[in-house]
Amino acid sequence: MGDLLHGGSTGTPKGALIPYRQAWANAVQTATSWSLGRDARALVAAPLFHVGGLFVYTTAMVACGGATVLVRGFEAAQVLALIGNRAVTHLFGVPTMFHDLAENPAFATTDFGNLRRIVSGGAPCPEPLYARYAARGLLLRNGYGLTEAGPNTFDMAAEEVPLPHRRGAVGFPLFGIRTRISRDDGSEAPRGEPGELWVSGLHLFGGYDGRPAETEAAFCTDSFGTRWLKTGDLAICEPDGCHRIVGRKKEMYISGGENIFPLEIETILLAHPAIAEAAVVAVADEKWGEVGAAFVAGRPELAALGDVSAALTDYCRGHLARYKVPKQFHVLSTLPRTGAGKIDKPALRRLVTGAPPV
Repeated sequence: MGDLLHGGSTGTPKGALIPYRQAWANAVQTATSWSLGRDARALVAAPLFHVGGLFVYTTAMVACGGATVLVRGFEAAQVLALIGNRAVTHLFGVPTMFHDLAENPAFATTDFGNLRRIVSGGAPCPEPLYARYAARGLLLRNGYGLTEAGPNTFDMAAEEVPLPHRRGAVGFPLFGIRTRISRDDGSEAPRGEPGELWVSGLHLFGGYDGRPAETEAAFCTDSFGTRWLKTGDLAICEPDGCHRIVGRKKEMYISGGENIFPLEIETILLAHPAIAEAAVVAVADEKWGEVGAAFVAGRPELAALGDVSAALTDYCRGHLARYKVPKQFHVLSTLPRTGAGKIDKPALRRLVTGAPPV
């Protein structure tokens, strides 16, 4: 059994080898930790070629004897009707799906009384979305996972989800999963200090197909013989063991559940004859989770474009998949650079978010 994912800074696809051992282990871990049983019915609207659609609930339902309700594609009205008709008890989606559900007029009147667990994953969940679901008495859980591990990794008790200090946290490791927060030198970070999230357990993948060097780089073994997967995600383990994802070691961002690599977009922008410099950073977005904000420094020809945002949007749509096109364009006389001469992306991000310098 295998699956594909995007990996590497260039976004080149890698084949992730998913053995039956991984699929079965995570199905049992999920069913056990999430208290799934024969009366559980999960709606799967995410594509089955994606690890979220295939494994978050589908295999767990096989393990526990529950049922999976498949739909051909995501339509907010249909999903709300199925929930209102008490056809499903569990739901997984990316933040964009939950945004569209909340925007549908039927969201205000749907009977959610039969819905036990809803999990948002694949991208950071915007704060306003939590509030909209909380207003309807719904606990929108923040999920975390990756093709190489699970994908299900954490859980949080229902009574803790709405607590203010838990907002945005992913919770505690599932049954049979160990975690470690590591510093760059490989030493374990103390609780409360951010570091790279490492995970260990039977739910780890078998490696990258035909890429032994990259497989070896993804794993490490500690002095006790424990094999760890280095996820590339930055996290904090709070004093009581609750985990919170705080960023990514690499610049890849996720919009609507899709991985986007800034370098690909920057390369396209720099091919435009009117652009001298280009950089793309991710910014939070209520609907998509994250979107790209492009910063460009132009040549004299840039002024001839008129509405620069519209012109560059059209240009990018001619060279990129629609979901990769930045939602914002900003023109600067020159892009800020670090002492090493690299474009200072944190400084660019602060221009959008208004955050103070660090």
